[in-house]
Amino acid sequence: MTRQSRTIVRFLLPVAAFFTFGAPSRAQTPNPQDFDIAGIRLGITVEQAKAAILAYNPTMTITVKQSASQIGPGTFTSIVAGTTGSASGNGDGILVAFTETQGNKAYMISRVLHYENNSPASVDVLMQQITAKYGKPSYMTADPAWSWATDPTGSFIIDSAAYKRNPTDPCGNLEIGYFLSVGQFAFPYGPTAKQNCGVGLIVLFGDPKLSTHVQEVLVDGQLESANLAAIKKVEDDKEAERLQQLKDKTQQQSPF
Repeated sequence: MTRQSRTIVRFLLPVAAFFTFGAPSRAQTPNPQDFDIAGIRLGITVEQAKAAILAYNPTMTITVKQSASQIGPGTFTSIVAGTTGSASGNGDGILVAFTETQGNKAYMISRVLHYENNSPASVDVLMQQITAKYGKPSYMTADPAWSWATDPTGSFIIDSAAYKRNPTDPCGNLEIGYFLSVGQFAFPYGPTAKQNCGVGLIVLFGDPKLSTHVQEVLVDGQLESANLAAIKKVEDDKEAERLQQLKDKTQQQSPF
């Protein structure tokens, strides 16, 4: 999928809707492999994503984006998004991103929840709801942003001190790279999990006290990495074939 260059974002732009995670309390140390956003899970197909979005909210408008293939002619389905409301008031948006290879499966789910500017949500309450659903985060910042992560084996990383002990840990703190716009909604999108890591989740609250927006991104680092590796192999094979053809041609013809 074509990456669009943007700067790394610590604070996301203020946006403004009714917010609930609506999930029962889970064990204090859940497995991020089991995480979902609004009931939508990683690894699903395009059609399953459409059905899951409408199952969550049948009033959502579905947008499907086709992108140019990186491995051959034609296009593939790179994005399915569902939106309702607006980015200037109560609104809810979900974006699901798909691999081109690996069965065209969902490797990333991004969500934005907007509140009216004059009716922000209590961050303390939001944090309680988040913890009830996902358990204790593995990393917290003062922004505030919370993240959960698994290592390449799928083991849950719960002690953020582990990152401090090993700052080169490839599965350290998650970050948002840039935004992808669908209609009025700007979804956190870029590389949120280091390649070759397990499943990672980041939640950004927008403000330490009263938030006009909440944003979540759930990503399968292993699936995304396998997709990128498959694309690179196709590109490498094409280049190797081109060079071999050039070599054969040079051997048969005068260099002049």
